[in-house]
Amino acid sequence: MSLIINIDTSNKIAQVILSDKDGVIDILADSQAMEHASFLQPAIKRILEKNHIDFNDIKAVSVVNGPGSYTGLRIGLAGAKGICHVLGLPLIAHNTLDVIAHSLKNRIGPDFRGFICPMIDARRMEVFTALYKAENLEKISNVEAKVLDENFIQEYLPFGSKIVFGGDGAGKFKASVENENYQFANEGDLSVSIAKMSYERLLHEQFDDLILTEPFYSKAFYSTIKLNK
Repeated sequence: MSLIINIDTSNKIAQVILSDKDGVIDILADSQAMEHASFLQPAIKRILEKNHIDFNDIKAVSVVNGPGSYTGLRIGLAGAKGICHVLGLPLIAHNTLDVIAHSLKNRIGPDFRGFICPMIDARRMEVFTALYKAENLEKISNVEAKVLDENFIQEYLPFGSKIVFGGDGAGKFKASVENENYQFANEGDLSVSIAKMSYERLLHEQFDDLILTEPFYSKAFYSTIKLNK
C-alpha cells in the first residue's frame, strides 16, 4: 500500500488528507484558523481510526509548506516532522503555489497553452505569486511577494500572452485590470492535487530533509513581540 498522510494548515481551512496511489481516501477539515494547532494531531489519529489504518501502514507524510499563514506553516511542518521522526517516515514538502498551479491546470484542461499564475493573498495589494507554463507546469519565475499593478506580470512574458489566474489573491487583481487575454478560474479542490503530487513524489523518492526543511515564508517573518535585552 502507498498510504500517505497529507497536512495542509497553510491557510484558513486546515486539512488532513489520507491518500494513496488512486487519490484521496478521506479528508478531515477545520475552518477555524485559530484552532489549527489543537485540530491537527487529533484529526490525524481520527482519520486513521475511521479508516481502520495503523500508523505502521503509512509510507510518507506530506505538508503544504508555504507561502501562507506564518503560524499555520509552523504548525503543519512541526506536526509532519514529529510523525516522520517517530515513525522513521520520509517527509514531502509542497510549495503552496505549486499545488494551486496543479489544481488550476486540472480545471482548465490539457489543451490550454498559455501560462498559469496562482496568487495567495499577502494583505493590502500584495500577493505571493509565481508564473508557470501551463503545458508542463514549469516554473518560469521565482516565488515572490509582489505588489499588484497592471504591468507587474509583463516583465516575464511576451505581449499578449494568455494567462489563467487563481487562488485567494486573484480576486484583488481581477478587480484592477481589464485584459482579454486574462482568465480567472477557481482552483477547485486542492486536496486532489495534493494527493496526486504526494504520490508522484513518493513514487520517485523525492523527499525533503527532515532536519533542514523550514517553513517557506517567501518574505521575512516579522514579530510584534519585543524582547527585553
